[in-house]
Amino acid sequence: MQGILLSIVMAFIVLVLSTGNLRISFIAIWCISSIILSLLSMIALLEWKFGMIESTCVIVFIGISVDYVVHICHNYTHALELSPKARMDHAYRQIGKAIVGGALTSCFSAGFLIVCQASSLNKFGVLLLTTILCSMLTALIMLPSILYVVGP
Repeated sequence: MQGILLSIVMAFIVLVLSTGNLRISFIAIWCISSIILSLLSMIALLEWKFGMIESTCVIVFIGISVDYVVHICHNYTHALELSPKARMDHAYRQIGKAIVGGALTSCFSAGFLIVCQASSLNKFGVLLLTTILCSMLTALIMLPSILYVVGP
């Protein structure tokens, strides 16, 4: 649990430095926390014991879950447009295709891990797939929705 909290604090620092905006950073941390909660829920749903493999995966995948959200927030913050909708449209145009492309290639690679005989690689693949899908959906649907309503 300490590793998760430390990772979230470090992600918040990176967000503040990359966006320069506390409100956007808090919104992004909310989204990242939902991704982590989805990952922990998947572990519970599959009735896996929270051991060394799962713990390591969660810490590593926090970094992956930050990636897409940071890219959207960075492009949103640095857009020259004034309205939240126009800023989000700018962010989608700048980075949306790259996020979807990166997510698809990562999901494809997770598929190979999921079919492995080794339990640790199988778990890694399932959790990677969960993280990538949740991160993509959060960065492209949940985050923009929140920024439309309460974003600067």
